[in-house]
Amino acid sequence: MAPSGLPEDRNEMSALAKIRLLMLAVVSPFALWLGVSELRVAVTERTPTVFAMESFAASYDGQAWIEVEGRLAAQHAVFRESERGHYITAPVVEPGWDPSAPVHVLVTFGPLSRDEAARWQSEASAAGSVRGLRRSGLAPDDDERWQGLRVAEPRVHLNEGGEPNLAGGIFMSALFCLGALISGAFVFAELRGVVGRRARRSG
Repeated sequence: MAPSGLPEDRNEMSALAKIRLLMLAVVSPFALWLGVSELRVAVTERTPTVFAMESFAASYDGQAWIEVEGRLAAQHAVFRESERGHYITAPVVEPGWDPSAPVHVLVTFGPLSRDEAARWQSEASAAGSVRGLRRSGLAPDDDERWQGLRVAEPRVHLNEGGEPNLAGGIFMSALFCLGALISGAFVFAELRGVVGRRARRSG
């Protein structure tokens, strides 16, 4: 007969093992992907690539750190408020752009203070170029957020003022290694426990 409490302990450890395996299978590779992406951009893109919006769709080739020359379609901006401050996302278009034409570049400004957000509309009309870093991960559902505008490929969403971060890439890569080691150690300890319990039952 199994010692009192053993089934419950075994079930509890099995649940913990599944959580640790999930950390190893999902969280750590995601950190590695972010880290490698940051490192690649920091090493290969030492200066921003400059594009004119008139030829952006034909000339863009996957660069992450870019400067686009055109104008902000401030009348189509989306304002969002969070605990960190105010964020504004607007299309960047060519000077003679018509709303029936596709949009290829969106740029997010922020976090901004309340006063900065209030001044943004007037200052945006004078901006002739925008520099930023392409956002990692999944962007918002742009097709539904831009009130009838057609967002088409190549589709780039920038964080205004962003630059490649070599230290951040190294940190995220190290975080992957640490997460993999910790998760692996937890799973190894669980496997040793399972083997030990089987040995005790068979003995």
